[in-house]
Amino acid sequence: MTATKQLLALAIIIGAVVIIAVQRWLLSNEFERTFMLRKKASNSSIANVERWPLESKKEANSSITKPAMKVILFYTTWFGRTSWPVFDTERNVSCDHLSCRFTFNRDEFQRSAALIFHGWDLPSETVLKEVEKSKPSKQRWIYFLMESPVINAGRNPALFNGMFNWTFTYRIESDFFVSYGHYGPLNPDEIDRKPKNYAEGKDKLVAWAVSHCGMLRNGFVKKLLQYIKVDIFGSCANKFNQQDSCPRGSQECHKKLQRYKFYLSFENSFCIDYITEKYWETPLSLNMVPVVMGGASYENEQLAIPGSFINVVDFESVEALAKYLMYLNSNDTAYNEYFMWKRKFKRTPLMPGWPCRLCAALNNDSLPAKVYDNLGEFWGVAKTCGQNEDKVRKLIAEASSL
Repeated sequence: MTATKQLLALAIIIGAVVIIAVQRWLLSNEFERTFMLRKKASNSSIANVERWPLESKKEANSSITKPAMKVILFYTTWFGRTSWPVFDTERNVSCDHLSCRFTFNRDEFQRSAALIFHGWDLPSETVLKEVEKSKPSKQRWIYFLMESPVINAGRNPALFNGMFNWTFTYRIESDFFVSYGHYGPLNPDEIDRKPKNYAEGKDKLVAWAVSHCGMLRNGFVKKLLQYIKVDIFGSCANKFNQQDSCPRGSQECHKKLQRYKFYLSFENSFCIDYITEKYWETPLSLNMVPVVMGGASYENEQLAIPGSFINVVDFESVEALAKYLMYLNSNDTAYNEYFMWKRKFKRTPLMPGWPCRLCAALNNDSLPAKVYDNLGEFWGVAKTCGQNEDKVRKLIAEASSL
């Protein structure tokens, strides 16, 4: 084969190789482009599969008619003040899918789902009967009161029989029960298992702050003073020939009270379920053991923290109570038993979630119609107050005069 023919054959071979390579490159790019288009289309399909159910759910939710916002009107003042606790101005409250608006504007009377009346600030029954004539048929009137019937005795609740639909009070049997304090279980990370001596640093025995004088509890304290020392603060201290001051809520007073082991949490009324800040605030926040007196069943765990208090009516005499307090004063182990609750429970904020509880009730059409035809019995002094009062009177009467 001549050199010319050899060169020609080589050129043909090289050309064929180049053609094949170019074809393969073109096919490869076309395949890749086609694959990417399919992959893109595939991803788009997947995205649609994931997105459409959400969009459908969204559309489904939007097709459900959400309950209209309920308006709740504070019809009266609160101890003469226009603002109420927690609500100093109009406010919208959202509770899951429900919403309510709390207002003070009486111009919204007709569109309000509920009216809240403070029992202390009620207008006369004559005025309310006139207002009732314009009441929409489904509107709820709510009787709200945290003071005892004894303290609010000037306004006979029987005069308002048949007017109110719901009650909002410290009584457990209320439609909306709210106490002066609350407690709940500790979270696991909140439990402190280290032993603590709550008697440490306390060199004084019993403290009592009192501003309403001349009640049954005064007689009991006078008898108690015959056996042990009780340091008394407040406007009634001079009734016991004591003059020491302890300005309420001040750091000076808190520091002073932290030196005491016991605090007299004596209520001004002996009424069912009536346990006030006298138990919930000062003694529990300052680590004193409350010595309680009142008409409530303190052993009911809905009303008080189990194991946190000493109840006057559990003793056969005033002297027996005094001796028990002296015993605890000399026995740190026994004294610390009254703080064991801190390993299980904690105090929680006042009135948790009551606006949402009310909002939910107003949106619950299954609740039966209700009216308090016997508000006088539910909230009257005769039917709800006087518990344990005879026992305390007996303790006072049987205490010797030294």
